[in-house]
Amino acid sequence: MSLGGEAPRQSRRPSRRNKLANGRAKSMGEDERCGLEYATSLVNPFDFSLNPCIPRMPSVPSRKLCTYTSGLGNTSGTTSYGGVTAYMTASNGPIPCLAVTGTAYTGSGLPSSVDTGVTAVGQNSPYADTDFSATGVQVRLVSAGLKVRFVGTKLNQGGTCFPFLEPDLGDVTGYTANNITGFDQYLQGIEFSNNWVSINFAPRHPGDFDYEASSQPLTGQKPCMGILIQSAIPNQPFEYVWTAHWEVIGRNARGKTLSHTYPNTDKIISGASQLPPRALSTIQNVSRPEQLAVQVGHNLMTHGAGVIETLGRGAMNIVGSALADTMVSGAAGLLAIGV
Repeated sequence: MSLGGEAPRQSRRPSRRNKLANGRAKSMGEDERCGLEYATSLVNPFDFSLNPCIPRMPSVPSRKLCTYTSGLGNTSGTTSYGGVTAYMTASNGPIPCLAVTGTAYTGSGLPSSVDTGVTAVGQNSPYADTDFSATGVQVRLVSAGLKVRFVGTKLNQGGTCFPFLEPDLGDVTGYTANNITGFDQYLQGIEFSNNWVSINFAPRHPGDFDYEASSQPLTGQKPCMGILIQSAIPNQPFEYVWTAHWEVIGRNARGKTLSHTYPNTDKIISGASQLPPRALSTIQNVSRPEQLAVQVGHNLMTHGAGVIETLGRGAMNIVGSALADTMVSGAAGLLAIGV
């Protein structure tokens, strides 16, 4: 299934900017390259070519695993609400990867996998829940992303999406639009259209860096991320994509490769964890999101949360079109300062 956008045309002559970026990458040491790959994956986890690890202790050989699922859902045929909730699991079941609404959904909040009219969706992980144990395999989440877009007829397009990661990684099932917009760090809703709307995971607690003997390694083990949709009219179709990168260790983990550390990892996280949903969504809708994500990754390594400050003081709470227009212009150029 398409991840959106046309295949980019190859330029006969690489641009000067690309030459400089390639030169920098070649001159990097292994630890710095690992830091850049991690930063890039936090910005654009949907890039399957990435093979990231968390470049901080414990730095041990690990299997770098990417899991994925995609499909179609619908907003409710009665309430016009719908969406997707991520259960943040590394397994292929029985804990579901996602809860996705269909026409028969009757709620108005982020769905639970046991709600009426909701489908529990799996992913392509090689592990079941029972594989995770102190004597089996242990896992930690490196980066993850969820995105949705409208795929109906143009006449029926419209509405609002509310992408959300709970600040303390708490359970978001049942959260309504009012619940989500009540958080002080929440950016306004984003139009439900044929452009991608995305939300990415970034660590929130020190324990999120630890390997856990559970398929849900995050603090609290809750479905803490999702995108709520309110369509303009009931029963509207949407496409969804989930991608996650994991590190797996333990006696039963096969295919381990070397891991590295990078001294500025905390600076990367301080910036990536505060990127507004509109910035993340904008990156997904440029012609070459992989290239823009690398540029932003470089800036996170250098500036950390300073990247966010370039958007203006209090940008996380601005309501209105000014911030959206600024960020979309020049393909999120404000995020690419110093490139």
